Amino acid sequence: MGDLYKFGCEYCGYKTKDLHIGVGMMGPEYDWSAAPCYKCKTIRTFNIAQEEVRCKRCKTALELYDFYGDTTLHDDEVKSEKKLIKNSEIVEFGWYENVDFPCPKCKKPMMRIGGVGCWD
Repeated sequence: MGDLYKFGCEYCGYKTKDLHIGVGMMGPEYDWSAAPCYKCKTIRTFNIAQEEVRCKRCKTALELYDFYGDTTLHDDEVKSEKKLIKNSEIVEFGWYENVDFPCPKCKKPMMRIGGVGCWD
């Protein structure tokens, strides 16, 4: 089962619509991930099992966001625990995770992810 996320930048206020990430119950031929296009200033989603990771609009090759992170532990931090931001200015998501992904609009590492549901 995959997850639905919204992305928002704490610095410039950029926000996305709901994005499908992960593998659904239809099998591994549907494996969705996201990548920023800095030229178009947006986040694009890709079925990485079937598509080339290239912006459909400007044709630039893109680098996927790393949703799974590295597997090493830093400062006794458990990577599976979410880093929740209590005083975020982006309030409509409900909860937040600071992932330090660069924003496609301002390029600052201030992206926040809000989980909004699951998809099959």
